[in-house]
Amino acid sequence: DHGLIVAQQEIGAGASEPSAATSPRESDAQRRTRRAIRKIQRMEALGAEVLVLDADVGDLEQMQQVVNAVDEQFGAIHGVIHGAGRTDPAAFALIEDTSIAQFEMQFRPKVKGLYVLDHLFRDKALDFRVLLSSNVSLLGGLRMVAYTSANLFLDAFAQKENRGSALPWTSTNWDRWGYVEELLA
Repeated sequence: DHGLIVAQQEIGAGASEPSAATSPRESDAQRRTRRAIRKIQRMEALGAEVLVLDADVGDLEQMQQVVNAVDEQFGAIHGVIHGAGRTDPAAFALIEDTSIAQFEMQFRPKVKGLYVLDHLFRDKALDFRVLLSSNVSLLGGLRMVAYTSANLFLDAFAQKENRGSALPWTSTNWDRWGYVEELLA
């Protein structure tokens, strides 16, 4: 969802949305896959050239392979938008019920992923570096202690790094994404 929203802003709106039939017996994984395909189709309809790769942003070796593939297909990378994170209900709980595993679900993609991206792009000539944080780092959020902590880290990292960096990390504190309504329902 994060990437599609950013892509729509960058490319422009106005494309029609592809349709797809659903089945009552469709699994959650099938629904997620169908939605992902539709989002990619929408980006392509807006004029984007899309390269789909599967990698763990918290894994340096996998992300180096992604960078290599992108460099090969598109040439130089001009900017980084870090929007990784977990939004499935299993990643959220009341503070007293939050487990180490739930913190790991949030910190691996957001925090470790940020360190991996910083390592890969620290010495590259980029035009921008953007972190998709959340306003829960400013306001807090019910059942979101791990998510809030991971986003607070993104904000703090950007603030610290920007003190001595020629190219700043911009941390954006987004408002609610669509998953929040589902989570609290």
